[in-house]
This record gives sequence, structure tokens and C-alpha cells, in this order.
Amino acid sequence: MPLSERSDDLVLVNCLTLWISNLVLRNEAHDADTIAVTETKRLLDLFDRQAAWWVLIRNEVGMGGVQPTPLGSRFRDLLGRVSQIIAERADKAYLMVAGLAVDLKASGAKPFG
Repeated sequence: MPLSERSDDLVLVNCLTLWISNLVLRNEAHDADTIAVTETKRLLDLFDRQAAWWVLIRNEVGMGGVQPTPLGSRFRDLLGRVSQIIAERADKAYLMVAGLAVDLKASGAKPFG
């Protein structure tokens, strides 16, 4: 929905990290990656049907070094993939560092892949 058609309503989703973690753990025996990507796309489709502003928050888990377990690595990679899908559709994307908002899209950053 174009920005000019947005209402004054706001939907805050905090936290995508826990949402993806729950999806992975609940579907560990199945294809959790495909399920998480499918559910993310369903969430984005909901955005298109709502006139509200949406703010999605997630923790940064990929800057802290190598994950010590296969599940941790899989989770980190999946959260990054989901974040790329969301950032590509988002009007704005920020990285918060030391309380400062770094505008990723204004810097010309584009999702990799």
C-alpha cells in the first residue's frame, strides 16, 4: 500500500527473532526453513491488506561470531534470510547501533542474493 494511503494506526511486531526461533523449534523435524519463509511471506501479504504502519523489530544475531551448534548456525542463517525478504519489501530499514539509527536504505544498501 502506498505511503500516502496509510492510516494513523501502527502495528508493532517485537520480536521477529523469537517468532523465527519458535517456528524453527516447533518444526525442527520438518522443513522449518521453508515454513519460516512461507510464514514471513504470509505476514508481508497481511501488510498489503492493512492501511496501518508496521514496525518490525529483530535482534542482530549474525555479528557475534560463529555459532557453536548446527542449530544455532541454521537459525542465524534463516533469520538473515527472513530479514532480507522483509527488508526488500520495507519502505525503510534501520540498524540500531549504540542508540543511533543507521538508515540502511538511504545508504543505498540492497538485500544480497
